[in-house]
Amino acid sequence: MTMFVVMNKAKWNSLGPEIQCVFESNSRKWIDVHGERWDQGDRESLAYANSLKNEILELSSDESLRWK
Repeated sequence: MTMFVVMNKAKWNSLGPEIQCVFESNSRKWIDVHGERWDQGDRESLAYANSLKNEILELSSDESLRWK
């Protein structure tokens, strides 16, 4: 899975280098934290769906490629 946070390029360019550096260094610190929390949410959601006896369907490799 890929996730990202974006900012309007004109707004980014209007920030001084020191402010851009703050954004970049803080963003790097949180990549793993946010990724793990997202994965944890997925696990919890799947467990909940399973507890309700929902049927979970997995796509075949070919179908996954087609969706991409």
